Amino acid sequence: MTRANDIAWRRFLIEAGVIVASILLAFGIDAWWEDRQTYHWQISQLTELRNEFVENQEQLSSIAENHDAIASYVQAIAEKGNLQGVGEKVTLNGNELSALITWRTSDITTGSLDTLLASGRLSDIQNGDIRRALAAWPTRVSDAQEDESLARDFIESIVVPGLLGDGVLTPAYRGRRYPGRQPQAGFDKQTHTVEVTTELIELATIRSVHSSMAGGSIRSLELEARRVLELLDAELGRR
Repeated sequence: MTRANDIAWRRFLIEAGVIVASILLAFGIDAWWEDRQTYHWQISQLTELRNEFVENQEQLSSIAENHDAIASYVQAIAEKGNLQGVGEKVTLNGNELSALITWRTSDITTGSLDTLLASGRLSDIQNGDIRRALAAWPTRVSDAQEDESLARDFIESIVVPGLLGDGVLTPAYRGRRYPGRQPQAGFDKQTHTVEVTTELIELATIRSVHSSMAGGSIRSLELEARRVLELLDAELGRR
């Protein structure tokens, strides 16, 4: 009877061990599968984000150059005005005049990042530096675009009303670039003679400052995009 009990107990323990081992194996396989899924998800997310930041970096470089060019043109107006003096005539080219009233706000692609942040899975990105950079990016974009918005509002609310009746706005608008419209060929080489006024000098000077600020903010954002790209490339390279 004792021998039979011993055999029964051994069988029970073996079966219990098999059951426990099976459960542990199932958990292990499930954890392994989940890790693999997360791994492939990270690769996909990081790749999409990299493509997005590559596009943004290229766009930001072009936008910063545009802001810098505008700053240069309107600063030239202020310098010519100061050189000639109020009440005198000054000759301006098409680019200089159109720069007085030309503004743009940057088009920054954030679809992949927005989707990631909305999903609540940012914490699933293992690299802490990448997580922090991605979390801070929307604020960095907002800050840069705020300087662009200030420049736009200054033009629409101050510059245009301030130049009414000075004979400046008509040729300026003819050369203004905006989506779907380019100025006529050779406009940049056309010259226009206008009278120097205190308002023209002041508005051109302030306009130059606004555009320089916007250009600086966009260049700072471009540098941050480059840093994020370096982080993403390094992480993808390790995989």
